Amino acid sequence: MNFIEENQESILGFLDCDYINEEGNVIYLSCGKKNLSENIFTIKLKILASMQQRGFFLQQEHKYYGLQLYLTIESKIPNDDKLLELLKELEIDWELIFFRRRLAIHDWTEIECERDSENLKSYLRAKFESLNYFDVNNITRLVIKNNLAFIVADKMASLLHKMKSERTFQLQEKKFQKPSFSGDDYPGDEYSITLKKAEIAAAAKLACAYLGIQKEIKFDRDISDAEVIKYQEELTNI
Repeated sequence: MNFIEENQESILGFLDCDYINEEGNVIYLSCGKKNLSENIFTIKLKILASMQQRGFFLQQEHKYYGLQLYLTIESKIPNDDKLLELLKELEIDWELIFFRRRLAIHDWTEIECERDSENLKSYLRAKFESLNYFDVNNITRLVIKNNLAFIVADKMASLLHKMKSERTFQLQEKKFQKPSFSGDDYPGDEYSITLKKAEIAAAAKLACAYLGIQKEIKFDRDISDAEVIKYQEELTNI
């Protein structure tokens, strides 16, 4: 009581708080509400001060600590009317959040795929269904050999995916037109189940050209330049 009486002008009040030792955070307020609408499951509000960021606030704000507000919203859809009204009332630009989220996801994917080739393989398999296990491995192998960026690998896979899809469509169309048609009647060289190394090399050259990247693609000696040029023309005409 003596402390309170002696410091009445500087004390605004007392507040129960929770210190999370592992995170170095002091939680001043933590609350939430469930089932706000048909689409919004929960809204959680948290006000905290991070002890780990004391140096930042001292340098930038000339304060020993700063309060941070976290608003966590669990919603079935991202554009619920009540959600947008709340964000508008809080003067939060929803379009900017969406834009930053897209950039963050893309940046994270690019960083992780360039850091670990296994992540790149998983990404390509998930995104391009027509590419089989050997296709993905051979694409990744050429990417590593030439130290190509993620955007080049993604463009390569996209071109090859379109080529395989177009080939499958043409093959099915030909089978439909000729019931007696068998796979052996069509040049297997052109419609191989697994992509050829020359096709992948051609895709790499085209991808670099489309993206404005000047780079000489190195490929295995058993691949002829004539083959690469041939498949480059096919990829260009898709």
